[in-house]
Parts: sequence; structure tokens; C-alpha cells
Amino acid sequence: MFCSISGQPCAEPVVSRTGYVFERRLIEQALASNGSVCPVSGEPLTRDDLFAVKQPPAGSDTPSSVAVAPKPASATSIPSLLRSLQAEWDAAMLETHALKVQNAQVRQELSRALYQHDAACRVVARLMAEKDTLKLEIDALKRQIRTGAVPAAAPVAAAPAASVSDAMDVDAAVAAPASPTAAPAAALPADVVADFEATNERLSKTRKKRKTPETATADDLAAFTPSTVLESSYAGLASLAVVTPNPATDAPTLLAIAGKSRGTATVDWASKQLAGHLPGQLKASKVSSLVVLSHDTDTPVFAGAVKDHVIVATHAEVSLNIQTPAPVVALAAHPSGNYLFVATAEPAVHLYAAAADGALVATLTPPAAIRDIAVHPDGILLAAALVSGETLVYNVVELEVVATLAADAADAAVLAFSENGFHLAAANASDVQIWDLRKLEVAATLAAPADVRALAFDYTGNYLAVGTAEAHLAAFAYAAKKWTKVAESAVTGAGAITKVAWTAHARGVVAVSDAAKQVILWAAPQ
Repeated sequence: MFCSISGQPCAEPVVSRTGYVFERRLIEQALASNGSVCPVSGEPLTRDDLFAVKQPPAGSDTPSSVAVAPKPASATSIPSLLRSLQAEWDAAMLETHALKVQNAQVRQELSRALYQHDAACRVVARLMAEKDTLKLEIDALKRQIRTGAVPAAAPVAAAPAASVSDAMDVDAAVAAPASPTAAPAAALPADVVADFEATNERLSKTRKKRKTPETATADDLAAFTPSTVLESSYAGLASLAVVTPNPATDAPTLLAIAGKSRGTATVDWASKQLAGHLPGQLKASKVSSLVVLSHDTDTPVFAGAVKDHVIVATHAEVSLNIQTPAPVVALAAHPSGNYLFVATAEPAVHLYAAAADGALVATLTPPAAIRDIAVHPDGILLAAALVSGETLVYNVVELEVVATLAADAADAAVLAFSENGFHLAAANASDVQIWDLRKLEVAATLAAPADVRALAFDYTGNYLAVGTAEAHLAAFAYAAKKWTKVAESAVTGAGAITKVAWTAHARGVVAVSDAAKQVILWAAPQ
């Protein structure tokens, strides 16, 4: 379109009401100078009478809609056309070069990214292969630990010298050497080994899946005060055994108490009344140690030590009367309820089939006299405290010493495993040492109020009850990776505390004393 005034192509064409095409810039100047009159027809004309002629947008990509600006007249000669074509060619070549450079940079970055991705894939594949190999090795070691096939290592003193599998809550096996002074024992019969391993497997799986129950807090324990639950007919109580079918949720159902001079009675916990007496020698003789073999609610089974005899009985009858080679020092029941460990003054630890005919299964011979024994909650380990100041840890499947725990001070007199399998408490005249069985080191040393005579962990393993020779009860709590004393009470009118046991959810501690006939409940006032 050409302007009716200049005759040149229009850059911004408009059409007037009179029908002529103008360049907007020129027609607006003409109207301003001529007084609103069309310069061609002379008819009246205002800016409102001008209408823009629409063109395709400049950014459109459709070739048919692209508006090409007309070339000036000076560009229509051949030399001008050649210069224009040369300029366009140069611009195209420069743009092509820039695109090639950019493409090369992109290809280089892509190559580097692909190399890094390939290297990362190789590293991940190698780590996955190593993880699978280590997992197989750990599984093999766990199987070896369950069967006791653990290689020997250096002796363990107060400082850590070896470590064990972190799966202590399932297996609780300790890698350490056999003591050079401990006599070797014969191998266990295959059926006994199978029973031990089956019990260990069952309890380990249960411990892995269970949730920690709600328990009393440290503030609750701080409010504990001793009270009398029952007054027996005995002058003093030498031992205590508690029947608890499910320690995680249930309160005790029955207590068995052994008199200081003679006799054994049972107490119904719900009514706090005397339920009866255990039969035979357990009723007529002095019982030095008492344990529960079966926690069955209807027919619990007890084992008591009478001089050089071990009596296994229910309320109704005596099922076994086992004569030992020497006076009995301590008893410990295997978690299966089928076997009984008996420490004697020889010194020796005898393993008897308590659920069968009472036959002697095996004998362990430590190098010194025994003060106390304790069985790990999974049934694979047995700890024996010696008068020499050492505590030997046996693998009861292989019948070998797998760790020797050396005490820093006096010899340990009382032992207790935590139910979670992590810790072993060893008490002597001055303190209580908490051994971490995963690292074979003393995790804490607790100052005892007096000579410790009784120890017991609660079901969670976070609380430890201590009974002393001076009628003191104390409770220690494990929190923030340390043990602290949270409660202590003196029991009026009592002598040495001989046994302690926790009630459900750590709501209280049952205790007996060799100088008092009362059964004591240490708990918060109701």
C-alpha cells in the first residue's frame, strides 16, 4: 500500500473515511496544518475518521503472514542487492558458527554427565555386592554364635579388648577366650543342644518384635516407700521366687518364700494371703536357694536347694530329688524350664534335666569357688562369679568359657542379667558394675549404699533394684546413656535383704530379709 500524499510504501497505513490510504504520520501532520480537511478530496476529515489497516504480527512464524518491509529505492540496484545478500550471508555464517560452538559445549557437558552417571552406577553396584557379602557373613557368624562356634580372642579386663555382635538383644553371645585354668567339659547331647538352640531362637525372635511396655517413671520410683505385704511364720526369709506368666503385662501370681531356718511357703499375690507350703524336704528342711522352673499359672514348678540335694516340686508333689556331689551354693533355671544349673562347693556347675528324670547332663569346672550364677534370658550364656574376683561367662552349648570379666575391686557376690540381654550386673561389697556385653566393658559403676546381697533388673532393662546387707533398697535408672540412682529407702526392722524382684510395669519391688518375717513391697503409696 502506498501513501496518497508521498506515493511511498506505508510503514503504518491508515484509511480515511473518504476512502484514501495515508501514512499515519503524514496525514496527521496534514490535518494539523490544513485544518481538518482531506488533502486529496478537500472534504472535512478528523483524526477520528482515520482507521488503521491491520498487518500480521511481527512475531508470527507463518510465512504467509510475515509482513516484509519494502526495500528503499536505493536498494533496488544490482550493487545494492549484492551488498545486502553478502551481509545476510555473513550474518547466517556467524549464527551457524555460534550454534556449532554451543552444540560442542552441550556435547561435552553431556559426555561428562554420562561418565559420572556410569561411575556412580559402578560404585553403587560394588557397594551392593559388598553389602550382600557382609550380610551373608553376618548370618554365618550369627549361626556360629548360636552354636557357640566363636573363635577365641584375648582375655578381657576392665578396659574393652574385644567386641561382639550388636545383636545382643537376640543372641547375647560374647566373643572371648576360654580360660586357660578352666577344665574342659564333655559335649552336650544332641537333644539338649537342639532344645537350647530352639529356646534361644524362639526368645530371640520374640525380643526382636516386641514393643517396650509402659513402665513407671523415675519420678514414680523416687516416691517408693517400703510396706509389709504379708507376715510369715518364719523368723527370717532366706530366698524368694516369683511366678509371673507374662512379665511384660502381668503382675506376679504366686510367691514362694523360703524360711531362714526351715520350710517353704507360697503366697497368693492377688489376695496377699498364704496359699500353702511346698511338699517334702522343701517344707521340713532349710532351703538355701529357690527358683521357678515353670511359670504356669495353674501348676507352677519350683526348685529348691537343701544342703546337697535339689528338690523339684509343685504344690501337690515332689517330682525330683537330685543329690549333688557337694553342698549347693546357687541355683539358676534355664529359660526353657527343662534344665537346672546347680553351683556346688566343689567348685562346679552341674546341668541337670529337671523336666525329665533329673539326670546329670554336663558339668562345668571353674578354677575357683563360686559365689553366684545367672543364666542369660536367651539361655545360651551362663555367668559364674568366683571368689577370685573374676566372672566367667560360659557358652552352655559348647560348655566353654567365652569371656572372662575381671572386677576392679572386690570379688562379685551377686549376678543379674538384664532381660533385654545387653547388660550383666555384678555386685560386690562396695559397688555394682554394669557390664555391656556388646562391648565387653564396664558401662557404669554404681556406688552401693552398703554390701549388696540382691540384684534384679526390671522387664525393660532400664531399672535395677539393689538390696543390701544393711536393710537398704535402692533403684537405679538408665537414661541418656548413663545410670543414676533415683530412689533409696531403709527397711525398718529388717536385716540383710536376701532377694528382690520387680512387679509388672516396674510399679514396685518385692523383697525379703533374713532378719524379718515380713514380705516387703517397695512401691509408691496407694
